[in-house]
Formats: sequence, structure tokens, C-alpha cells
Amino acid sequence: MNISLLMNLFGITLFSSMKYFTLMTIALIFASCGTSGSIGIGRYYKKSQAESWSNMGGNAGRTGYRQTDIQPPLELAWKASVSSAVNEVISVKDSIIYFGTLDGRMYAVWIGDGRTIGRIRYTHASSAGMSLTGNIAVYGLSNGKNTLIAYHLMERKHIYAKDIGAIETNPLVVEDYIYVGSQNKNFYCVNLSDGSVKWKYSLKKPTKSSPSVNTINVFFGADDGKVYSLNRYTGQLNWYFQADGAVQSAPVIDDPYVFVGTVDGNFYALNLSDGAVKWQFKVEKPLPGSIFASASTDKGRVYIGSTNGYLYALNKNDGAVDWQFKTNGAISTAPLVTPKYIFVGSQDKFFYAINSTTGLSEWQYKTNGRIKTNPARYGDYIFIAAENNNVFAFRPGLSLK
Repeated sequence: MNISLLMNLFGITLFSSMKYFTLMTIALIFASCGTSGSIGIGRYYKKSQAESWSNMGGNAGRTGYRQTDIQPPLELAWKASVSSAVNEVISVKDSIIYFGTLDGRMYAVWIGDGRTIGRIRYTHASSAGMSLTGNIAVYGLSNGKNTLIAYHLMERKHIYAKDIGAIETNPLVVEDYIYVGSQNKNFYCVNLSDGSVKWKYSLKKPTKSSPSVNTINVFFGADDGKVYSLNRYTGQLNWYFQADGAVQSAPVIDDPYVFVGTVDGNFYALNLSDGAVKWQFKVEKPLPGSIFASASTDKGRVYIGSTNGYLYALNKNDGAVDWQFKTNGAISTAPLVTPKYIFVGSQDKFFYAINSTTGLSEWQYKTNGRIKTNPARYGDYIFIAAENNNVFAFRPGLSLK
């Protein structure tokens, strides 16, 4: 057992006067915490043909799109209570759901009935959740030391924890590399196998924008208002675009465009190749609003939510508003998109299924808590979470009253 790693993970300070016996006692306490101190999926693991939702947006481009529909009305399959409000991202793979809570816990939950099958508690929270690859979960902590963590879900152990500064983005794992931004004003490419830094790119301000990747490049925004495109193997700058406001949403890659919004309410379609503006949309009608959440796309449209409570459906080619849907609270999550329906949560405590052609709601569910967690899709399930410390699983079924 690596005592130093263990102590750093749980935020415990070592003093020179402490005895070795004390260190071993603390280590044994954490080692004996059972499911409250580890995640092991062996008993529940079942390889599935369903497409994983392995990170925010469900793919490396963060498009939030699945090509098969889920037909509303939806039925509540189960509801699970957890220790605190859930963070930004829910991930799902091989019938197991993963997410973090704002009190510093990481959960694994069984898809069948919502039971907790493992959990780890840290001193600091993971605000942007896990990304999954194989049997490894990768996530960042929003404070403390050793903030980038790789955890083996089958072997119930930490592989490594690296100090790269506070992380408020959802790490993206592509092939053998982890792409992640930090509050220490650096963006990193890290080797998945051992956590060593392959390259880093220095920024003028921190980044809260989760990265997106296409074949050879990685894209992200920063608090300096820039959207960056780097070669993902070398870290060399391809181009940057200077927006007027900070970029905290993840760029969405949908060839030939990069779609991204800013906190000052501007939304841009940039050329993937050079960052030139193809078109621009401003959230100002019927009310001004900021864009903190990522967009989502389908074949013809891009969908964005705003703090003014509106979901906008924009024509992908020219930015014209095809329709807009009003909620009674800020929208701070990325929509989940299928060919016929857009699923989105609002801080008005409702989760909506909106017809993608008409822009009208065909079903809604009240959660009794503000929705600030992105929805996730797995097979015929949709998962959401609300600030009342509940996680919800929906499937097609009878209408709920």
C-alpha cells in the first residue's frame, strides 16, 4: 500500500511527530471501509452491446447525440438518494452508472434498481465527473493535491493520483491519452498508463471548459475568452479564436464546425480548420442570458440552453432560430438529442422531452430539485440528477402524473 498516496488522496497532513503505528492505523482504517471506501464492479459487471455514455456529451466531440429515439412519455424506473447534490456529469458503461457528489464522494450505481455498489470519499469534490475507458475511471478533484486520479474499477484500487492543479473540467480519454485543463493555467496531455505528462500548454487564465477531440486535434476554451485548437499529439497551436466573454462550456465538434458559447451570451460556429467565424448568435431575445452549458447537435440543428430559461434550436448552417422553448428557470446543462426529441433539464426543477420539429414539450417530470447535471443516455434509459440529492432513471412507459 502506498501510504503517501493514500494520505494525499484523503487530504491528511503528515507531521514529523506522528508515529509509524499511527500512519498504519489510518491506512488500515481507509483500507477497511468496504464499499464506502472503494468501487469494485466485478460482481455486477456485465459486458453490454449498448453504447456507453463514457463522458460528458457521450463522445469525444461532446455532441450529446444518439441516433435512436426514446419515445415519450417516460416512466420512472427508479430513484436513488445519495449523500449530496450530484456534479455536472453522469457516465454509464456496461450497465453501471458513475457520478460524483459535491461532498466529495464518487459513486457506482447498478442500472437495474439504483443500488449503490461502491463509493469512495475524498476531501475535495470532483465537480465535472468521471470519464471511462475499459475498466478505468479518470477524474479530477477541484482542490487539494494529487488532483488527477485514475482508478481501476475491477481491481478496486487507485492506479495513480497526480498533482496538476485543481481540475474543474471533465477529463477526456482518447486512445492512450488523457486531455484535461487545470486551474493552474495549463492544459495537459497525460499518458493514461502512468499519469506522466506528455505535453502541456500554458494559458493566461484558468480553464473550466472541458476538452473535445476530433481525429488529430483537441479543442477547449478558457477564462481569457479564447477557444484553442491544438495538435493533440504534440500540443502545437493550430489556431485560437478570441471571443468577448469567458468560455466555460465545452466546444462541440461537428465537422466542419466547432460550436461554442460564452458567459456573455454569444454563441459561435467556427470553422474547424482555422477558427474563422462562420456565424454568430447572441442570446438577447426575449431576454439576455449567459451560456455556461455545452451545446448539442443533430444533423440539421445545434441546441443551446441559456440562463434566461430558453432552449434555442439554431440552424446549423446559418444560425437562424428555428424555434425556442421557454422554461421557468436557467438552463445550465447540455441537452440530450435524438432524431425526434430533445431532452433537457432546467433549474425550474422540470425535465422536458421536446419535439425537435415543433419545439413543443411532449412530456415533463418534476424532480423537486434544480437540475444542474447533464442527462446521460444508455440503451433505452435516460439518467438525470437534481439538487435534492436524487438520481433518476427513466424508460419509455406510461405517462406520469
